[in-house]
Amino acid sequence: MRKLVISGGVRLSGEAEIGGFKNAALPILYATILTSDVSVIGNLPRIRDVHETLGILQSIGAVVVFSDPHTVLVDTRGVVPCRAPDGAVASLRASSYLLGAELGRFGRTRVALPGGCRIGARPLDYHIRLLSALGANVETDGIAIHARAEHLTGCEIVLPGPSVGATVNAILASVLAEGTSDIVGAAREPHIVDLCRYLRAAGAEISGEGTSRITVCGVRSLHGTSYRLMPDMIEAG
Repeated sequence: MRKLVISGGVRLSGEAEIGGFKNAALPILYATILTSDVSVIGNLPRIRDVHETLGILQSIGAVVVFSDPHTVLVDTRGVVPCRAPDGAVASLRASSYLLGAELGRFGRTRVALPGGCRIGARPLDYHIRLLSALGANVETDGIAIHARAEHLTGCEIVLPGPSVGATVNAILASVLAEGTSDIVGAAREPHIVDLCRYLRAAGAEISGEGTSRITVCGVRSLHGTSYRLMPDMIEAG
């Protein structure tokens, strides 16, 4: 084909079904760990990253059941921390969200360096700094990140740059912490907003999502909920 000839002047109309946003699905699936309960997540995209994430959740004790191709029930009552397999974690960058989720619920976590990353190549040092600021003892051994805390205490978390991953972990680690956390320099992407909406539906107290300053007031516990993921704006485009 040497050229395209387009004759305009005809108004377009119709409907298209837009799938759920992968970048919102992954942090929300890891956030279900914090509920110690049953969550139903709808509009879930059927893609490899989602299935690998669900596999990681199952490996640490979650029960995962699809009620239809795009709706999944995730029961995290039986989750045991520090058991995620290194190979599965290393294959998926978003598995770093286990840090905030496991530490927030259990006070301990061990997560293999995700996505083949080494500290400094992509800013996992942001994650280490923010977990330390909340009161965790964090160590790395070249293979995994280890973190432990008797209790987490809210504080001001200043991110050197608007990292989506670090913002997610700051939120996850703060929702069950004692006191109030202010995340300064937070990422403002729509999937951060969707994560906060899910957590608020589960009982979290969060405000400021969509801005560069997110405030999280720690609560004693979260509960399960039903939540429909936002549509994928990239697919819509």
